[in-house]
Amino acid sequence: ASCPRPAKSPEALGTTGAQLRRLLKRAVLQHRDEGYLLHDLVREFFLARMPEADRRRAHGRAALYWEERGDGLEAAYHRIEARDFDAAVALLEERGEAYAEGARAGELEACLERLPPGKRPVRLFAETLVFLGKFEEARGLLEGLVRRGSQEERLRARIHLGRIETRQGEYAAAQRILAAAVREAAALGTPGLEGEALRALGGVERRLGNLGVAADYLSRATLLLEDTSRERIRAMTDLGATLIAKGDLDGAKAELEEALRIARKGSREEAAIENNLAIVLSGEGRPQDAARAFERSAELALGAGEVRFAAYALANAADNFLRLDQTETASVCAERALDLASTIRDPMAVSTARANLGLVAARRGEWPRAERELLASVDLISRLDNPYSLATRCREIAQVYEAQGRRDEATSWRTRAEGLFTRLRADPRATARGG
Repeated sequence: ASCPRPAKSPEALGTTGAQLRRLLKRAVLQHRDEGYLLHDLVREFFLARMPEADRRRAHGRAALYWEERGDGLEAAYHRIEARDFDAAVALLEERGEAYAEGARAGELEACLERLPPGKRPVRLFAETLVFLGKFEEARGLLEGLVRRGSQEERLRARIHLGRIETRQGEYAAAQRILAAAVREAAALGTPGLEGEALRALGGVERRLGNLGVAADYLSRATLLLEDTSRERIRAMTDLGATLIAKGDLDGAKAELEEALRIARKGSREEAAIENNLAIVLSGEGRPQDAARAFERSAELALGAGEVRFAAYALANAADNFLRLDQTETASVCAERALDLASTIRDPMAVSTARANLGLVAARRGEWPRAERELLASVDLISRLDNPYSLATRCREIAQVYEAQGRRDEATSWRTRAEGLFTRLRADPRATARGG
């Protein structure tokens, strides 16, 4: 908390002047123009000793301090502690979305949980829970909005429900929900919501391998969404990924570089763009540059709190280090990718990481482990309608069996892979590894 300077007396903090001086020397109390700043190590001690009215006033002053410095989340926390719930809700509704999908999402969740249940911004709470992988809790909140919310709230809730299905690999359900949301938004004449629904639906179609449809939806989304909005940047990024999958590296690069120009530095959007630009480098036959770019993308993603993106980026880095015959470095990246993927509920991320570990083991001649990891990677996605990823895994298993001279088993897996690839080419379809 921040207390006014000069303080009425040390006793206002429940302490003595001598104790304050000792705390100042130990840097757990800072004396600034706007008041005393208490380190977390001692703050709760002092706050517990203050009278209730003084404590609330201290939190109110702290809220003003953080509002002036642009930290809406910290300010909202102090408004809640000051029991000024309406002001806290107003702050969170105005600024909370910036924290819902980033490194401070956990703080935002804790802040929202401190509000009385009837005052919590439900959509913001649900969006935060989705980012944190708490899908069932988020689903319950969103389904409540679908039943009781306004027409616009119901539509937004359906879009988020479609995104949950996408994250869980239930692409057919996501496709159905989001296609209905697109039609509803168009009928309502709300271009922003139509753009959000199209962007989410385009992402599903890309995962299903319907690249022409995906590119159309994503292109339409970029025209409907506000020029520098977060959703438009994401739509441009998804469009770039779709163009990569179609083999249009020049078109993808142009789209991604434009998205990078308007993305906020240090954001999850920047991390996703850098990951896809690294895929372009890999496609151009520059594995050394690509591997390093993937590592940078992973660090950006972790800095933004986006574990899923980081897992994919490290898996892609492992692929490129294997192409460079840097097996040990590839192994480190693959292990990190699996560690990260295991903390989230994304079957594709875990499957990708385990497949990379299998390829590393194969390069080392550790055939039993290679087989175990690759078969596990197939099991994780065998029930998902993601034909390209499944075909890629089957081909990798076939290559491992061929390297061991196990021709009959290799033929079976290669036939399965070629059947899936034929299905994709017939559309024509393809996709890039990395969600």
